[in-house]
Amino acid sequence: MTWTALLAICLTVGIYAIFPLLQKVAMGLVARSNADWRESSIEWAMVSGGKDNLVSKLEKLNTADPPSMDPVTKVLRLLWPMAILAFVVLKQDPFLAAAVAVMSCLLIIASIVDLNIRLLPDTLVFAAGGLGLAVCLAGLSLPPDQAIIGLLAGAMPLWLIGLGYKALRGLDGLGLGDVKLGGVAGIWVGWQTLPIVIFAAAVLGACYVLYTRRLAIESKTSLPFGPSLALGLIIGLGVNSF
Repeated sequence: MTWTALLAICLTVGIYAIFPLLQKVAMGLVARSNADWRESSIEWAMVSGGKDNLVSKLEKLNTADPPSMDPVTKVLRLLWPMAILAFVVLKQDPFLAAAVAVMSCLLIIASIVDLNIRLLPDTLVFAAGGLGLAVCLAGLSLPPDQAIIGLLAGAMPLWLIGLGYKALRGLDGLGLGDVKLGGVAGIWVGWQTLPIVIFAAAVLGACYVLYTRRLAIESKTSLPFGPSLALGLIIGLGVNSF
C-alpha cells in the first residue's frame, strides 16, 4: 500500500469519525448564538420599550420546531470524506491534503450552523480563507496574486446578486456570509474554476429546495446557501486536481 492510499484512507476515516464531534461543536455555536440574540433583544427592549415585540419574537423562537436536517447532515457526512479521498488520490500532496482536511472541518461546522440558524460564522469562514492564503503563500496551491483575484471574483458577483435580489424582491437573497464564503472559494480554486463551483452550488441548492418543498416548508422560509457553496468548493478542488 502506497503512502497516498494510506493517507487517503486515514483522512477519509478520520473526517467521517469526527463528524459527530464537529456537529456538536456546531450545535454549541448555534446555542451560543441564540443566547446572544436573546440577551441583545432583552437589552434592546429595556432601552426602546419594545416589550411586546420582544415577547412575540421569544415565543416564536421557543415554540419553533427545529428543522429536520438529518438527511442533509448525513449527505454532508458521506460526501466530504469521499471528496477528500478523491482529492488525495488525484493530487498526491500530503501537506495540501492536510490543509484541505482542516478547511473541510471548518466548513462542515459552518454549514451545520447555517442549516440551523441561517448564519455562517465569520470566524470559521475567515479561518478557511486565511488557511487558503497560507497555502498559496507556501507555494502549495495558486500563486498569491491569483488567489486575490479569485477572492474578488468569488465575492463580488454574489454581493451584486444579493443587492439585485433585494432591490427586486425587498428580501435578502444572499447573506454576507455567502458572499464571504464565495471569496474563500475563489482563494482556494482560483477564478477559472469558480463557474464550476457556483454551478455545482446552484444544483445542490436546487436539490435542497426540492427537499424542503417535499417537507411542505413555506416558500418564504429562508434557505441556507452556505452548505451548497461549501460542497461546490470541494468539487472545484477536485476539478483542479485533474
